[in-house]
Amino acid sequence: MYIPINYGDEFHWVLAVVVLKEKRIRVYDSMSRMRRSRSSSKIQKLAKILPTYLDMSGFLDQKVCTDWSTIEAYQDKMANPFDVQYVDGIAQ
Repeated sequence: MYIPINYGDEFHWVLAVVVLKEKRIRVYDSMSRMRRSRSSSKIQKLAKILPTYLDMSGFLDQKVCTDWSTIEAYQDKMANPFDVQYVDGIAQ
């Protein structure tokens, strides 16, 4: 799942790629070196709300393609926030 996120005041966009099987959000930000000292509150909010959204929408109950309860990243932590990984080496 691809989610473009605007950093508001800075008029700068980043790309959040949700990797469901790893329960991870990869953040692609060409200006990440400037932000390394602080994590984006928008990304952290997404990481917290995403498990609730997936649960309430019934997405995790759909086992036609993937049985989410058997994937290690989801076992015993279905309600936990997604991990966030900032990807380095993005060209400007």
